Order: sequence, then C-alpha cells, then structure tokens
Amino acid sequence: MLQQPIFKITKQITDNFDFDDLMANPDAMPIIDANMGAIRFDIDPDYDSDYETVDDSDYILPDWRALSLNRNACHILEKYINKVRWTQLFGNEGAISIIDNNIDKIHWPNPYMLSCNKNATHILEKHPDKIVWSLFSGLRCKEAVKIMEKYPERVCWRVAIDNPFAMDLVEKNLDKLYPSEWEYMCTVPHAIHILEKHIDKIAWEPFSYNTRGVHILEKNLDKVCWKGLSVNSSATHILEQNMDKIHLCYLVNNPNAGRLIEKFMDQLRPEHWVDMSDNPGLIPLLKKNVDKISWDRLIIGNDNAMCIIKDNLDMLNDQDWEFISTRSDIMQLYPFDYETMKEKNMVFADELVRVVFNPVRMCKISEKYNMEFSDLLDVY
Repeated sequence: MLQQPIFKITKQITDNFDFDDLMANPDAMPIIDANMGAIRFDIDPDYDSDYETVDDSDYILPDWRALSLNRNACHILEKYINKVRWTQLFGNEGAISIIDNNIDKIHWPNPYMLSCNKNATHILEKHPDKIVWSLFSGLRCKEAVKIMEKYPERVCWRVAIDNPFAMDLVEKNLDKLYPSEWEYMCTVPHAIHILEKHIDKIAWEPFSYNTRGVHILEKNLDKVCWKGLSVNSSATHILEQNMDKIHLCYLVNNPNAGRLIEKFMDQLRPEHWVDMSDNPGLIPLLKKNVDKISWDRLIIGNDNAMCIIKDNLDMLNDQDWEFISTRSDIMQLYPFDYETMKEKNMVFADELVRVVFNPVRMCKISEKYNMEFSDLLDVY
C-alpha cells in the first residue's frame, strides 16, 4: 500500500504555531507527531498540581480537551486514556472504538456531544429518550435518518431542513413545518425540489439567496430581493444585465462575481476589502491587492487562500499564526519530504516491478497484441 504524504516539518515555521489550536486540528497531526518528544503527555495541566514546576520553555503542555476532540489523535488518546476528556471525546467521530469500550462514562442525562457524533448512532438508537434532537437532527448519515423516521414527533425540523440526508423525511412531514421553517427552507439549495412544488410557500427575500433557485427567480424578477441576488453565486448573468440594481456590499461576498467587482474598483471601501478577504472566489483579485487584505478574515474564512498566505508569511502577526493553526490545509506550509517518501515506498515499488515485468505477463501481452518481445520492452 502507498504511504501517506510525508512532510519536512521545519522548526522555522512550527515555532510560530499555537499548539493548543494545533492539537484540535485533525489535519495538523503530522506536526504533533513530529514534536512528540517535546510534548509532556504525562502531564495534565488541569489536574496535576505540580505541573507549574515544569519549564514550559523546554516542553509543550498538552491540551487534553482539544486532543479528545481530534479524530486523528486516537493513537495518543488510547495510550493516555486516563487523561481523556470524555465530554469532548464523545463528539469525536474517529474515536468510536474508544467510546464503545467506555460506554459507562457516557453522561446520559444530557449526552449532547454524543448526539453530534454520526458514528455513534448504534449507541443512541438504544436510548431515543436521551438523544438531544436539536443536534441529532443535523447528523448527515442514513443511520441517523432511520432513527428520525421512527420518531418524527421529536425531530427538530429547522435543523433537519439543513440536512441533505433528511430531505425525503422532511418532504413527508411538510405539515409539521412552521411558517418560519418554510421561510428558512427557501434559502436551502438542496430543498429546491420541494420549493418547486410549493411556489406559493416561497418567501422571495430569503429565496433570492438560493443558488439553485435562479430558474424560478428569472421568471419573477419583480419579486426578487436584489441584496440577496447580489450575493447569489448562480445569478451573475442576471446581475450583469441589471447593474443599477446591484448592492456592492453584498456583491463582494459573491464567489463568482470577480469580473463584476472589477467594474466597481473605484467604489470599493476598506470594509468591502474586509468582506472580500474571506471570499474564496476572489483569489486573483486579492493577489493583486495584498496591501488591502484583512489577514484574520483571509486566514479564518478563505479556504482557497493558502497560496496567498504562503507568499506573505512575513506579514503575519502572532494572532494570525493562531488562526493558521486551525486551517485544514495547514500542511501546505511544509514541503514534501520526497526522499523519505521514496524510501517508504520502495517495498511497493519492488513489488510493482516484479508484477509488471513478470515474464509470463509480458509474453501474454506480446502475444495478445502481436508484438515482438523486444518492442514491448521498448514501450516499458
């Protein structure tokens, strides 16, 4: 089996991170693993009274609440099971084997974290009266929906509407929706098949934000809310034909409006650039205007911004580095360790060569395609 990518974990970058945030970030585990020797996992800062005697300039103290939530930290949690924070762990989708072995630690009067865990439905279905339904109704898995189907009177429909796995269930229970829930559904793209059948239920202001409702909005422009349409990523063709109706403070949040925004460059104010900084569709425009970027908004809210962040590390302050510690693409800051990856994959490479160049296989291919054996070797 091919090895996972291996990175060169450089001290120059790592020293800038907030390790408390890193420990909660499942995508940062290569950094945690590379610093295992510097982390005092034997110490619990919350409960060990003598932890203050540890010189934390030489060691990193673990944040056990953060680690207990980290789906990729189970190898650490299993080793230091007495340090686990069970409230947090019950919400950890990667720790279901640990949960199954510690059912007695569940706080049944209010298992709110367990109710958020889509991998714990086999436990929750045995205790439907204990489920926190306002959380459980949002679980995006078919197992959770099957349980909701048994107890429709307990489902939180406002949350279920937002759950693409539960839309069939929602459609079967439209009579249970309040007007406010119908209004919210108007904003939900995956509910468009229901709204198409109930045009009379559409609230046009929230519906103007619905990216899958443009075919209906085009036929009802007299009812459109132009603020909502200005931010609707599927409606730029309508906006281009109605430039006078655009609301610029909403347009800057539209990920597909880069070309339109460029026509308003002379009208952009600092607050517009703040909103533009976390717009994943405006990377080309932000690259040209780095001096106008709001770095905290870019780092926290823009999933496509690592290409800008990597080129401007010298512009970041301590708080910015804390925010970077939470990003799912954090490992892009480090280069691949190609030599180690090559070494780790040599076993696979040797096996592959033996299979590909097996004489019996080569002869069969030569006969099948009527090729000389020497010509076949030239192809390889």
